[in-house]
Amino acid sequence: MLTRHILAHFSSEMRSRSGLATDAEIEHEENKPTAMTRDKKNVSDLIGIKLPSKGVWKKILRSTINKYWTYELQEKAKSKSSLSSLNTTILEIGTVHPVWESASQSLLDVRKSMIKARMLTGTYLVQADKYKFSQYKINATCLLCQREDEDLTHVLTFCPALRETRMKYFLPLKILVTNIIGCKGWEQLFNNNQNIVALLLDFSVFHNLQNLSKTQKMNVESLTRDFCYKIHICRLQLLKNLENK
Repeated sequence: MLTRHILAHFSSEMRSRSGLATDAEIEHEENKPTAMTRDKKNVSDLIGIKLPSKGVWKKILRSTINKYWTYELQEKAKSKSSLSSLNTTILEIGTVHPVWESASQSLLDVRKSMIKARMLTGTYLVQADKYKFSQYKINATCLLCQREDEDLTHVLTFCPALRETRMKYFLPLKILVTNIIGCKGWEQLFNNNQNIVALLLDFSVFHNLQNLSKTQKMNVESLTRDFCYKIHICRLQLLKNLENK
């Protein structure tokens, strides 16, 4: 009998602490007979568990829910080929991704972040994508240089038509990162186009760059955001020029 009273009171008290108890339940709890109240007046003592306060209970509940959905988010992201450039281990419910966290509220910064986010999530459309979506009817070759298929790696690291813009906005980034990890570290990490793309889109994949100060992270993110945006604008303008010929 006592066990049933304990469980009933425990359930009612937990609903009350989590904000789920109705006014009727609370009033009923307060007006129960004295004898019954003596049996279960202190559920914490009866079951040997100290119940958390309402504020602590909400934090525990929120944390548990966030952990569950963070796990679901990371697992789902790993299965998406379009998110291969994204470091899924830093994805967390309730936490803003660095692409957006480092951006100001200015319209230009928002536009820059949008372009980089599209590149990072595989939604930035290049000729190779058009080739796939058209069921292989559209040529995948880069319209600007005609040298190879235009995928994102080609746009960011190779296309000769974008070379001037690429060199102008990549050099400050290289200098900044080299000052952080040294010339030897740069040569070891960024000796191939795949790693350079990773640096431009999500540098958190590199262990050498995970322990940067907040200022350093903001600076790297700002320069990579500028780079992606300038490459996008230059490519867009050159494509428009081709259409107008």
